[in-house]
Amino acid sequence: MPSNEPKLWPKVVGEPIIPPYMRRAPGRPKKLRRKANDEPKTSGKPKRNQETVRCGTCKELGHNTRTCKGKTAADRSLPMGGNKVNIL
Repeated sequence: MPSNEPKLWPKVVGEPIIPPYMRRAPGRPKKLRRKANDEPKTSGKPKRNQETVRCGTCKELGHNTRTCKGKTAADRSLPMGGNKVNIL
């Protein structure tokens, strides 16, 4: 049923109805928590102007351990006579 205009509404005695509190909409949360004013604003990310990445395996610059194409087991030199074990 449609309602009639506000002039014809009955007068209500009491406190006026207030809208509900604003709530945060559902969704993905922020990546970093909001810090207070007295906390430092630094993050855990490395700066972009720092030294390049150093590999943990071969200790060379420009790549990391996952992409290292340094020495592998196939590149190692074998002793004379191969890798046979002498059994006495």
